[in-house]
Amino acid sequence: MGNTDEVLANSTPETYDDTDKTEEEKERMRALDRWTVGQLDGADKRFLAGFKPTIEARVPPVTLLCYHGSPRSNTEGILSTTPDEKLSAIIKSHGATVFAGGHTHVQMLRRLQGAMVINPGSVGLPYVRDSKWRFRNPTWAEYAMVTVEGRDLGVELCRARYDLAALKEAVRASGLPDPDYWLEDWF
Repeated sequence: MGNTDEVLANSTPETYDDTDKTEEEKERMRALDRWTVGQLDGADKRFLAGFKPTIEARVPPVTLLCYHGSPRSNTEGILSTTPDEKLSAIIKSHGATVFAGGHTHVQMLRRLQGAMVINPGSVGLPYVRDSKWRFRNPTWAEYAMVTVEGRDLGVELCRARYDLAALKEAVRASGLPDPDYWLEDWF
């Protein structure tokens, strides 16, 4: 279960108090949450509420542990710059071969203590930094392919581009509040 899944399942928009956003940006984010909650019916919310914090899959000899932020929390991000000591504390109680999580919206692959720690990125909201170090949203969906052949493990980080004009048309037709503001960062 991701942090946004949890917010939507409980119909409780986030406050965004822990961000460095302006009050105007926080209100836009809260308005988006309210609008999104309004698109969901009871069955949708029950479906989201049924998501588990972690899912484990085994394809011997590999064990894949999936989560949103980290195995400990759907809001704890793991970055390529997370110190080894901290990452070790996050994964040490789990015996997985591959740890796969998201939350940061940035693809990553690293090795630690015989395990692979990956972030497949984001299908719907990938982030890249521009030359001014602002987060921007490229028009591609990110994902990962994990393969096991005998004792060989493979991880491929992938991207699939989509049409920016079609995205803009769909967002403007959706009823989303302030669509042009949200579309500013897409390229």
